[in-house]
Formats: sequence, C-alpha cells, structure tokens
Amino acid sequence: GDVYKSQPMPRPAAAAPEARQDPPAADAAPRNKVIRVPVRSGQVIMAEQGDLTVIGSVASGAELIAAGNIHVYGPLRGRAIAGCHGDESAHIFCQSLNAELVAIAGLYQTSETLEEAVRQQRTHIYLEDEKLRMEVIA
Repeated sequence: GDVYKSQPMPRPAAAAPEARQDPPAADAAPRNKVIRVPVRSGQVIMAEQGDLTVIGSVASGAELIAAGNIHVYGPLRGRAIAGCHGDESAHIFCQSLNAELVAIAGLYQTSETLEEAVRQQRTHIYLEDEKLRMEVIA
C-alpha cells in the first residue's frame, strides 16, 4: 500500500501543466444543483450552468433560476426561470403548480394567466412555437 501512496506524489508535480487543465473540467462537472431543503420567500437559488432540482417546496417570494431545466419535487409557489441564458429547449417540472411566474428563455407567464387546468397539478412546462406550453403530468 505504501508503494502506491508514494508513487502518485511525484506524478502531480511532473504533470503540473495537466493539473492546470483539470480544474476547469472539475468546475464544469458540478453544473447541476440539487437543493434538499424548502426554498423560503426572499431566497434566490441559481444554477448558472445546468439544471436545478429542488426536493421540497418553493415558497411564494422565492426565485429559482437555471441555465437548464428546473425540477421541483414539491409545491412551486414562487418564480421559476429556466433557460436563463436563452436555452429554448429548457423545461420546468413541478409537483404542484401555483407559481407567481414561470419563464423559459425569456418567455413568461404570471400566476394571473396560468390555465386553471394546470393549477395545483403535476405540470410540465416547455416552449413550442415560441409559446409556453403547460401539460399536466398524468
């Protein structure tokens, strides 16, 4: 065991140029963010490079922002902004839709304009023909 422990020590020093290239790859790996607690009013949670998953509720006054998709395994009462850098292929999924605002790639709908059929339902939100579409997940 000690032989193997002593051998890697010189290798990183010898591979210093490679070590400099590795951190960007390491930074790129944790692009997706998973939040395992309820998101409270006033909180802003952002996943600047990937998807955002919340296992819990999102209170009104809370804001979720993601470059990719947003998944909420709980009631969504706050704001969910997916595809914040313009990704029109982003989606929003939630267990119970009662959001103040949902947006994908800049196109949004507020709570006042949410269809009654999707309120309080498990919902999939996506862009199609430059319009937000909402479907109840059976």
